[in-house]
Amino acid sequence: MPTPENAEKIKYLSRYIPLSGRINRMLEEQYRWKCLAMKVTQNFSPTPGGGESGSPIERPMDKVDELERKITQAIDELADIRMEIEAVLGQLEDDTLRELMEYRYIDGLTWEQIAEKMHYGREWTCRLHGKALLKITISH
Repeated sequence: MPTPENAEKIKYLSRYIPLSGRINRMLEEQYRWKCLAMKVTQNFSPTPGGGESGSPIERPMDKVDELERKITQAIDELADIRMEIEAVLGQLEDDTLRELMEYRYIDGLTWEQIAEKMHYGREWTCRLHGKALLKITISH
């Protein structure tokens, strides 16, 4: 169980992965709306002007545009968070500790995956994580 100070550090460092996942979900939703827009066919009306505001294609494309704005905003936020996390991890002079922390908080790997990549046991990987947390400071 981490100390309250280390729990705060973990919370701070853990912001990147969930936002990245949210962006990926928005991109998938945007793709579905684009596909829907491509399937819709225009209804032609004998009345001049069509009698209806906005074509069936325009409605799904409005959703695509709205998602585009949200995605762009989230990507900007993600880039800022990544820069903040990289700055904190840059405090680690030990390349092994920095690599471990990047695997965890940037790549989102599990302890087992990190241990395998670094050729350590899971327990040793967790100990190194604790050591890394002690060496970093976070200023809000």
